[in-house]
This record gives sequence, C-alpha cells and structure tokens, in this order.
Amino acid sequence: MNGKVERFNGILATEWAYRQPFISNQDRADVLAPWTAHYNTGRIRSSQGSRPQPERHNLMAQHS
Repeated sequence: MNGKVERFNGILATEWAYRQPFISNQDRADVLAPWTAHYNTGRIRSSQGSRPQPERHNLMAQHS
C-alpha cells in the first residue's frame, strides 16, 4: 500500500502542485478539486489498458 501512496503523491506533485506557477496558495487550492475529478474519472491509466477509470469499470461490469 505504501507504494500506491508514494506513487499518488508523485503524480499529485507533478500533475497538480508544480505543473504551473501559481500566484498564491489559494490559486493552487482552487485547481485541486477539478484536478482530483480529472484524476478519478478522466485520466488515462496505462496499467488499465489505456482507458479512464470509469470506462474500465463499465467494461468489468459487462463481463461479470
């Protein structure tokens, strides 16, 4: 489990926290909710057949 947390923290840092310069912490915080939504629903994951998470779950439901 530790590896998953470390990987998420790395992704969080590179894709959200330090992806662009922010003028203030509030500006950075304002982008967190949309980024989290994208991470959970729209981000392509190579480990899941290059499909976003919801699409992968829909495919799994069709096969059960």
